[in-house]
Amino acid sequence: MGYYTDYTITTDKAIPEDFNEKFEQITDYSIYDMELLNVKWYDHKDDMLKISKEYPDILFTVDGDGEDQGDVWREYYKNGRMQRVEPKVIWPEFDEDKFASDKTYI
Repeated sequence: MGYYTDYTITTDKAIPEDFNEKFEQITDYSIYDMELLNVKWYDHKDDMLKISKEYPDILFTVDGDGEDQGDVWREYYKNGRMQRVEPKVIWPEFDEDKFASDKTYI
């Protein structure tokens, strides 16, 4: 079976013309519009580390959205190094003045 994830890759600079070819050589995936949707890319960290070494001046941001609810994350890659971050959900404090109406909804 396996676990499916959607990957979106962005960069801080224009990508070189040979990027798609190099990406496919390293990952065995063809990339379209810098997205891989619904794939089992288990080696993405190792692959992105290799890709970032191929283009050491480019910062790659990889956003992942897994099939389980709430499985979202972001990884940064540059020159063979990586940092992973996860979002923080912050609930606003209760504000009685913001009630929409006097109706009670169940």
